[in-house]
Amino acid sequence: MKRRADKVAGGKSHLKYVIFEYNMLCPYPRTVLSQHVNGEALTLAEACHKLGFKTVASMPLAMGDALKEHSLNELLEFALDGCDHIIVGSKNTDHIKELLSFLE
Repeated sequence: MKRRADKVAGGKSHLKYVIFEYNMLCPYPRTVLSQHVNGEALTLAEACHKLGFKTVASMPLAMGDALKEHSLNELLEFALDGCDHIIVGSKNTDHIKELLSFLE
């Protein structure tokens, strides 16, 4: 991905972030050695950091499914411990209020 971005941008790529699904039900970006950088097997998150990218966890609540087994606090802490940033959203206004209270 980095090579392609640099090629398209003539070596001047501004690509800085890689977004991927990461939550307690989908921990694979930090547990599965699925990438190779200079011959070294790495997890997706490790490869991103090695190449200078920041990681962004998408779907830390697993579309609400993870809330059946874990608290909001557990899910957000898990995602934040594993990635540099997270993206959180919900159609449920009660979930949004709870998310906002977490920030206070």
